[in-house]
Amino acid sequence: MAEPITVIGLLMEVLEDDLYAVDLDRLSIVPGRNVSLRRSAARLSELGGNAYVLARGLFQMDTAGDLSGRTTTFLAPFGPPATSGRHPALRVRCVDTGLRDDDPDGQFFARCLGTVQGWDRLSGQLIVNPLAIFRRRPPRHAGPRPVPRKSGRLRAMDEAPVWVVLARSIAHVVDEPAFVATVLDQGTGLMRGLSVGGDQDQALRAAMSKALTEPAAELPPARPGLVLCCGLEPARVRKQLATLLKPDVPPVHSEGIDEAEDIIDSVIGRLSGRDQPDEFPTPDAWRALMAATADYARAQPWVRWPDDVLAEVGITVDGGSNRYLASVIGASGVQRGLNLFPDGRLPALDHRSGAPLMPAGTLIVWLDELSGGDDVAPEFIGKAQRYGWPGELPLMPTYLSFGRQGPADLSNADVRRLTVAVGAVVDQSRRPTAAPVGRARRGNVPVDADAVGTYILRMVR
Repeated sequence: MAEPITVIGLLMEVLEDDLYAVDLDRLSIVPGRNVSLRRSAARLSELGGNAYVLARGLFQMDTAGDLSGRTTTFLAPFGPPATSGRHPALRVRCVDTGLRDDDPDGQFFARCLGTVQGWDRLSGQLIVNPLAIFRRRPPRHAGPRPVPRKSGRLRAMDEAPVWVVLARSIAHVVDEPAFVATVLDQGTGLMRGLSVGGDQDQALRAAMSKALTEPAAELPPARPGLVLCCGLEPARVRKQLATLLKPDVPPVHSEGIDEAEDIIDSVIGRLSGRDQPDEFPTPDAWRALMAATADYARAQPWVRWPDDVLAEVGITVDGGSNRYLASVIGASGVQRGLNLFPDGRLPALDHRSGAPLMPAGTLIVWLDELSGGDDVAPEFIGKAQRYGWPGELPLMPTYLSFGRQGPADLSNADVRRLTVAVGAVVDQSRRPTAAPVGRARRGNVPVDADAVGTYILRMVR
């Protein structure tokens, strides 16, 4: 017998063109090819009876729902309160015998596939008969931040999308002149177009052509109503767009969006052979890591800490705990930085090449002198500059993790753990005397604007 998720996958293939994709987080309703919405702001109340919907977002159990003990009702809000003061919402009632997990406490992220029973005017809720509802982890990254409109209202479904356009040189990846360009959908973070070309204009033109002619997940191709350029001259983008949209070219403006820059960093990282995380670090997490690493560069712990001396660092952050062996490097003058080896596992040597094989879960920060000819990838330089790296420091950080397949870019959890570990070593190095081997020292390190991680550090040899 097929697993339920397999059956739902088959249903999705059949219904793809006949359902409404409802994103409860971003307040959007995207109709399939065979269905449509009236030309007005997207509202749940417009979805007709028996329509198929695929809704994703934040749900919560309705404790005031069915008291019979036979069904469980979940609610998911959609937008600001109506004039009645009630929040428009999706209402899903599940038969308890069909629930495979215990009722979740509080809010949770989920995907729900179902059919519309109707709109309840009194409660302001769209009643959906579920075919399946799957709990999932929160969205990995939200992509670029929505840009507020002058009218203060959300973009209606029949308004043109906003593009975010970026382009970067990848000559350091392919060893010849080349550029990668991407077009992101500002409202969803989805990639509408991606292209590599021998020059920047070629790459831009090809990426924008794809955005105009090819769908991106549930988004159909569409002409933009506004184009935002990250790190690009608007005149250059406008010129290439004019070759595709003559004579009606939308407004093109310059706009710095950190999350958009992080997405193209990820594209370049993948082209460079680094695995990419499921969950991108948040801007606040990057800023905290940059601040901790700048303190590390100023403290210069490698002056007092020989390369062969290790410390055990226990890290607790976001409710989870991890243990690493910390190795401060730089005393030999070859490479400055910090290596974190998980669970006491040190690198092994490749028998053929003699190169060290990093254990999966290793976290690394290297500090290199740009003026000394050290090779730091441009995406790492750009990230450091975006997130507050002090311009007066002669060193520039490179951050890596290691998985089973080799080097990878940091996940959000990696960044937060590394921030605590770097802060722990800085605290240790600033003390007038080193702790005796085996004696624990404890402390706290901020990991973003609202959270703090804790550490326990012991010198082991």
